[in-house]
Amino acid sequence: MSLSSLHPAFASPIIAPGKSSTTGMPGSSSRTSFSLARSSSRASKSSIPVENGSPTTTMEHSTLPVIDKNSEIEMGSLGERAMEEGGKEGSVRASAGPGGLELDSKGRRPIILGGREEKIVLASLFFTMFLAGWNDSSIGPLLLPMREYYNISLTIVSLTFVFNFIGFLIAAVANVWLTDKFGFGKTITLGATCQMVAYALQCWAPPFPLFCFSFVISGIGMGLQDAQANAFVARLPNMLIKMSILHAVYGFGAMVCPLISTQFSKMPNWYYHYLCSLAVAIINFASLLFVFRLRTENSILGTHPEEQLANAEGNGPDDSGATMLKIMKTKSVHLFAFFTLFYVGLEVTIGGWMVAYLIEVRGGTANSGYISTGFFGGLTLGRLVFIDLNRRLGERRAIYFYTAVALGLEFIVWFVPSLVGSAVAVSFVGLLLGPFYPIIMSVVSKILPRSLQGGAIGWIACFGQGGSAFFPFVTGVLASKHGVEVMPPVVVGMLVGLYILWFFTPKAPRHDQ
Repeated sequence: MSLSSLHPAFASPIIAPGKSSTTGMPGSSSRTSFSLARSSSRASKSSIPVENGSPTTTMEHSTLPVIDKNSEIEMGSLGERAMEEGGKEGSVRASAGPGGLELDSKGRRPIILGGREEKIVLASLFFTMFLAGWNDSSIGPLLLPMREYYNISLTIVSLTFVFNFIGFLIAAVANVWLTDKFGFGKTITLGATCQMVAYALQCWAPPFPLFCFSFVISGIGMGLQDAQANAFVARLPNMLIKMSILHAVYGFGAMVCPLISTQFSKMPNWYYHYLCSLAVAIINFASLLFVFRLRTENSILGTHPEEQLANAEGNGPDDSGATMLKIMKTKSVHLFAFFTLFYVGLEVTIGGWMVAYLIEVRGGTANSGYISTGFFGGLTLGRLVFIDLNRRLGERRAIYFYTAVALGLEFIVWFVPSLVGSAVAVSFVGLLLGPFYPIIMSVVSKILPRSLQGGAIGWIACFGQGGSAFFPFVTGVLASKHGVEVMPPVVVGMLVGLYILWFFTPKAPRHDQ
């Protein structure tokens, strides 16, 4: 294969300063960065005179281009500088060897997919989702001690969910603009910074208004990280498997956290739990900064083929306002966003209020907080063990099947007065709810055009994450008026809502299922 096929710059013949080319073209007085001789179809080698203050050199036809001593480019390494300066990061293309790799404006190549570099990138995003799960499940065992410490009602305690929801909505609206303005790396790192600030406020139990406001900051941070991580993984090969693992790690974080927060719930200084959360958030921030180095998505993964084609045809990407307008006009995006809102709200309502229900209605002790671990443990397992079953059933039938069985189990929690029976049923509900989120993201990536996928997935993830605040708040208000025993019927109603909403969501292309 000739090098001219790898990059157009290699198609021109070698022209040493002041000399004629091997093909008989006149000499050039301008200094060139590099050039390459075309070999004759009858000869496999060419002798190429290079005036470099050194003897004439013979160069194999298949070797890299000749570089003169004043060239600003050092070939032979993947970290070489780009030949052009300026422009958006990721917009400069230069050959970096046999693969014709795309370099950004700082000379950094994309990662090599399927190898060690992709694993490192995924590991960093997995830890981000571990923190997301940790964050969502931490408050469940702390609700009752929080109420006693501040001497407030369950309705007032539930305001923490409202402020968290406000944060998620801000992140949902701002995500597209931030991504367009600053790129993937800076936006996800900004989210990690917000998360650290929130935990730094919560760990000393400030006055309740400030404690509530910290949940706005936490919602913004978690919303941005969740949106960026989902949109990034959606671009990778074998997306469904990787998305399943990504959200399995979310479930693992949600499973681990109650083991720790339950211990702190027994202590007068229950808010010291947020010191542990702060430590996890600092590790997450350092990981994102070190692995991604504030780079854009195209700088890390390379320009998507659809974007390359659009750029070649003169149809560059829309600005953030135009992209957001298109997303807001797409009906399917809103259907999936509301489905995700119900789904995330359902899992966090169960994980958050189930502990209070089992203590006050089923006569459990403070150790009932560990049941929340069982629920999120099932959630984690379901996202891994049902991958093959999801493929066999198809995405639509899988959701219908899991929802129907989960409804049956939730009736057991509602009507069977057994602490152990409720605990087991809740764990299996988690197992069945596990595959929902990866399936949602898989379908969205199939039905939306590439130009809208990043922003749409970000919007769906952020808006949906708002469910983790909105529905637990509604449950708290109802529990304050009618008692915690309202939790099972609320969960049943949400499951029915999921079933109905899934009926109206568009189907993915049949060949993809």
